[in-house]
Amino acid sequence: MSRSHIATATNRIAFQSAGAMPRCAKARRAGNPTDLETLHLKLIRDLSCIWPDRITGTADKLAIKDRAEHIREVLGTVNDYVNAMAADTAAHAPGVPIDPDYVNDMLNYSASDVVAHIGNAADRLRAVRKAVAAAHLVAAE
Repeated sequence: MSRSHIATATNRIAFQSAGAMPRCAKARRAGNPTDLETLHLKLIRDLSCIWPDRITGTADKLAIKDRAEHIREVLGTVNDYVNAMAADTAAHAPGVPIDPDYVNDMLNYSASDVVAHIGNAADRLRAVRKAVAAAHLVAAE
């Protein structure tokens, strides 16, 4: 491999990582990762693949519904990891009151509330726009 090829590859790598997160200060332990560490890596990988759709201009009903779906995907991915973390912690702390089922229920309840709140905004969008238009008509008179 020629020096110019190495320089180009190095520059390309640096350019591609321009928006990347800084390296972690806490280094991963040597050896094979535990099941939980593997799930953590999966969490990071899966989250990096879930991109929100862009909204240009004023959001319409579909854009808001897409955002609700995005949040559902993100929270579902995080939920899987947190449930595994709770179960793993409970398994390694006998007698400590960590209830993985409670954690799961609370996460599911919270996630569905957040997604519903954002998704319902799409259903309210038409009514809000009508009210704004009516207010402008009244103000113009």
